[in-house]
Amino acid sequence: VVNSALIKIGAKTITDLASDSSREAVVARRSYSVQLDTLLRMYRWNFAKERVSLAPDGTAPAFGYENRFRLPADLIAVVGLYDANEPLQNYTGTTRPWSVEGRYLLTTDTEARITYIKRVTNMAEWDPLFGEAFAWLLAKDLAFYLTTSSKYANLAFAAFKNAMRDAKVANAFEGTPEVLTSSEWLDARSTLGAPSNFRPGPI
Repeated sequence: VVNSALIKIGAKTITDLASDSSREAVVARRSYSVQLDTLLRMYRWNFAKERVSLAPDGTAPAFGYENRFRLPADLIAVVGLYDANEPLQNYTGTTRPWSVEGRYLLTTDTEARITYIKRVTNMAEWDPLFGEAFAWLLAKDLAFYLTTSSKYANLAFAAFKNAMRDAKVANAFEGTPEVLTSSEWLDARSTLGAPSNFRPGPI
């Protein structure tokens, strides 16, 4: 993926990311992990989703919420909390309040069943379209260090946005569309005065 990014900006390719001493490899090593985590956090990638049940860590927050849960070490972003009272089409939502603060999740529940985006470093587990988008994102970052013009960075960023669009579309078709449940905010957005069981439809 690094060589793909380098080729996209007309730079020299490398032989090994870990041991190559070339300028291209040194710069890529500095950017790779940061840009990978950035891209993983940008969207709800199906290949990176993980489900886990968390138990309270034994230390209650100073005020507000009743319980604190230590988040997994490989967590990039919390997608949502599971609620058995919600339909499966709202599998990442709950009406109960929760908050992520630092590396902890706070809620009043005694158990937190979360869906989250995990750090996936094995390329074999990536969606191919994600890999292409990542190559363009990395190319944008590398272009600032390895070229003397912002032209390549701008071209790479434009290509990245197109690659992201394609990857998101493919990702969205792999499951039943999620449905938002009614809330005071959604009801207020309805000019017809939606009833309490109003459901606006898939998102």
